[in-house]
Amino acid sequence: MLIDINQVIRLTDFRSQAGKLVRAAGQGKTFWISDKGKIRAAVVPPTMITAATQNEDVWTEIEKIRRDMAAAMKGKKTWDSTKVIRQMREERK
Repeated sequence: MLIDINQVIRLTDFRSQAGKLVRAAGQGKTFWISDKGKIRAAVVPPTMITAATQNEDVWTEIEKIRRDMAAAMKGKKTWDSTKVIRQMREERK
């Protein structure tokens, strides 16, 4: 999945803009929270969770997604968000 660099928010910035970002998520926007160069969390619209979990408990669905992602990534090289963002910025120049 390609992440728009405008969607990546540093944890320190998230702390100061949490209200604004949560309101934006309520209007359908998604944000990725990074800490020390790695994506650690996501702020997603409630409709995204509701649609994905109509028949299951939300925590059960989250655990299922986590297991699926871990299985898909097993043995594969992961990426460092800081390097990806720097590369994208360089390509814009």
